Amino acid sequence: MRLPRAATVLALLLLAAARLAGQPGEPLPRGRVVERVRADSIHSYALYLPSAWTAERRWPVLVALDPGGRALLPLERFREAAERRGWVVMSSYDVRNGDAAVMAANELAVDAMLADAQRRFSMDPRRLYFAGLSGMARFAWGVAAQLDGQAAGLIGAAAGFPRATGLWIVTLRQVHPFPYFGTTGTTDFNREEMEEVDSALDATSLPHRLARFEGEHEWPPADVAAQAVDWLELQAMHAGTLPIRAAFVDSLYAAGVARARALEAARAPLDAEREFRALVGDFAGLHATADASARAAALARDPAVGRARARRAALARRVHEHRQAIERFTDELRRSTEGTVRSETRIALRTETLLAEERDSLADRERSQAASRMLATLLVVASDAGGDLMREQRYAQAATAFRVAREVRPTSPGVCRALARALAQTGGADEALDALACAVAGGTLTRAELESDALLAPLRRDPRFAGTIARAR
Repeated sequence: MRLPRAATVLALLLLAAARLAGQPGEPLPRGRVVERVRADSIHSYALYLPSAWTAERRWPVLVALDPGGRALLPLERFREAAERRGWVVMSSYDVRNGDAAVMAANELAVDAMLADAQRRFSMDPRRLYFAGLSGMARFAWGVAAQLDGQAAGLIGAAAGFPRATGLWIVTLRQVHPFPYFGTTGTTDFNREEMEEVDSALDATSLPHRLARFEGEHEWPPADVAAQAVDWLELQAMHAGTLPIRAAFVDSLYAAGVARARALEAARAPLDAEREFRALVGDFAGLHATADASARAAALARDPAVGRARARRAALARRVHEHRQAIERFTDELRRSTEGTVRSETRIALRTETLLAEERDSLADRERSQAASRMLATLLVVASDAGGDLMREQRYAQAATAFRVAREVRPTSPGVCRALARALAQTGGADEALDALACAVAGGTLTRAELESDALLAPLRRDPRFAGTIARAR
């Protein structure tokens, strides 16, 4: 990933920091979310300025990047921590997942935000942080690596490296290491990837942490976002860019020990062992860690920890094998001329079995969560493949992809509408109208948009069409 503009812009800003830092700008409210701020004539962002902000001192800045440009969402997750620790948070409306052209536009959005941060907010050039979700987490990796020592840290939610892990390990050994705080939900379809990233970073000098929470493929909840900010504050103390505050270090260590003990009490010894072990690395040189080290060692010897580790490894292999089955399905579908795949290919997706396992969370919670991750992967990959096939006007193949997606989430309005549009082009009126009724029942579609949808036009000749869309908003 080449990001010359972001690197060049930041270098120029650093050279001009003394001149720009005190430059007056448009007064903006402190202590509350500002929904939209213009960075320039094209780019905008949501903003949180802590209540204590003044132009007379330098401030850490967190640049948040959501793959759908939902600027307010990450801002809300980080707002409380930003207020407590005195961080400026800027969240872009202009970044998206996409192809090379989209990524080039993302670079321009980041450039504009960096320039505005220095011009308006007295940005501390030693404390520039990035946070990204999914594809924007991968993009942020590239930004941080390209800045080579000017990024103070990265919060990566639900996705890891932008390229093959091995290549990025080599790359990271060649650049200034930056602290990395990863997050993943229990049903995040990238959960196994995040675990692999955490293990891969063990082989580098890059300080890193992985926080796991109850949730999906999403931004971390506010308490985990606060943990990320606090951890990066700790890393700034390690680096010497913040003075060591003993009371803060003590409270953070106590909170970590409490988390680990709570995991033990919840009969999650493997998670407790990982938490105690992480505390030893996090606080080396800043706080005595003999108690955490001893407890981590004791738990590592516990047979229950060994069994839990083996169980998770087996589940991870199963998730990996299922992803391979999904890839075989989409590859075969793309090669198909009639929209059909071999029966054994469909059977390998095991959708009914996984749905049953997902429902059976009381009997086996970890297996249920693994099933949810596999189903989420199937839903995303099948829907993406269907979208690609629709753009290629291969409607029979697209319909097969969307049928599989609907097996995973039968009442999803988006999947149902996509299936109805594909089937309308293949002559499957009965199934198309059933899918359309499902889409309408979701309550998100308007009658006007259904009437104007060109791909649904073949259904308008059917007398049932008017009655179906009459129930839309």
